[in-house]
Amino acid sequence: MKDEAARWAILVYGNETFEAQLSAQGWESVFTKHSAFAKKHSSAIIEAERFGWSRDGIAIRGVDGEIVATDGPVVDTDLQLRGIYILEAPNIDTIKTIARDLPYVGPVAVEVRPIVGHERSNVVTPDASRSIHKW
Repeated sequence: MKDEAARWAILVYGNETFEAQLSAQGWESVFTKHSAFAKKHSSAIIEAERFGWSRDGIAIRGVDGEIVATDGPVVDTDLQLRGIYILEAPNIDTIKTIARDLPYVGPVAVEVRPIVGHERSNVVTPDASRSIHKW
């Protein structure tokens, strides 16, 4: 992988069954650890979001030329997408170092992906109030 990408997504997966059993004190510990992580890496973090329960979402799919919406996640697995960090860093090695500092509570997995062309592909819409991305 080239070191050209300046922005990276860290996708944080967790086990919702495990998380549902956490006490208030357990959740406070998780939030405290993530706050410390965010403070330590504040110069790299552009945005961070925690996702709600996958059962509260909907999946929208194209099936046989029709758009179908179903309750729940796209895929039923042991780990669900629980949050995302968007970071700016010069290369994958820097992101690996940052990702190693994430608080791992319970069954957790992290996926790191480059955000491609975030600067090169922005174009201004006719009303100039927002930008869109070419794919």
